[in-house]
Amino acid sequence: MAKNALPVSKETLYKVGICIGILIAFILVLILPSITKEKRLKHQILQTQADIQRQEILFPKYITLQAELNKSIVKNLPLPEIKPIGEEDVNTVTAQIENLATKVNLTVNEVTPDPYSLSQVTGALGVNCEFFGDFQNLHTFLISLGSVSSLIHIETFDVQEGKGGVLCSMRILLSVATG
Repeated sequence: MAKNALPVSKETLYKVGICIGILIAFILVLILPSITKEKRLKHQILQTQADIQRQEILFPKYITLQAELNKSIVKNLPLPEIKPIGEEDVNTVTAQIENLATKVNLTVNEVTPDPYSLSQVTGALGVNCEFFGDFQNLHTFLISLGSVSSLIHIETFDVQEGKGGVLCSMRILLSVATG
């Protein structure tokens, strides 16, 4: 038994081909990027869930370590009492700062008070400092700087690596009794 084929014109075949091409283009342009995006988002969700589980495990340990650290800081670093100096003692204190730096083998480039920065309201006097030397010596100097009773705080602090050491520029504030 033979089957009779229906005659199909070339124009109809072209139209069917164009429709199939449009359908394939639609799939490639609209559906495939959505599938790729969905896979990427699923991967990100799994990664975030793994991060959350890791943090849930580590968070109690972090809290314990933070509490221990806070206890040790309070025991080891009491807050010093700031004692204002007289305006005539500023040079003595800057010499003391230079001496602290040279004791730990830092080269003193500058320890200069800025008289225009003296505040009549707060009694704060800015001192520009610059030192050069080994980083470990700088660390030791910063610890010993806490022994300066008129030191309010370090206002600016910049460390740059140089040939043979580090260059430290800082501006400290000293408490000065203003009359």
